[in-house]
Amino acid sequence: MHELILFNEEIKNLSPIQFQIFKTLKEHGSLQRGYTHSKEPTLLSLTHIPRSTLYDNLEKLEQNGFVERYEVNNYKRGAPKVYWKLKKGGED
Repeated sequence: MHELILFNEEIKNLSPIQFQIFKTLKEHGSLQRGYTHSKEPTLLSLTHIPRSTLYDNLEKLEQNGFVERYEVNNYKRGAPKVYWKLKKGGED
């Protein structure tokens, strides 16, 4: 319980862009950052934050322990898909 209170206090210190990213991940679950060849929603399509700004703020959120990235390999050519999700504590 004490950790959740600290987590909520830390959320108040997020920038407006970081809070928008956090809120979007909380509402939609794991998402890719930018353009995809599928119709899946992405952080870019849902927030309309420029790609580089989105990436910079995801990096800051990851460094501060709010989000984490993971890769999904489809075993085809090309790089694996990278998804972002909230870390435990933000997934109520």
